[in-house]
Amino acid sequence: MNSISRTLTLLNFLLLIFISQSFAQKYKIIESNIDHITIEFDFVGSYSIEDMIVNGKKFQKIRGNENYYREPGDPWIPLIDYNIGVPHNSNPSYRKKPM
Repeated sequence: MNSISRTLTLLNFLLLIFISQSFAQKYKIIESNIDHITIEFDFVGSYSIEDMIVNGKKFQKIRGNENYYREPGDPWIPLIDYNIGVPHNSNPSYRKKPM
């Protein structure tokens, strides 16, 4: 029984390594120090845009692999959440760098 348990543990470990390697990160930390962090996000191949016509008006729907939680009638815009630690008593801000 002990060897079966070790074999299952090893298989679970190898499966975990395989799964973690098959999903690439969508972001890369370019620079991080005491007063700022620069993060690059990669959206290549993550979304497709679908043209739609509703009541004679053209709309575009952005489709991705994430789960969406929207109320009917709300814009269908992908929602992405990342957690970043921010020091206490700081004054955080963000800006989009030109591509």
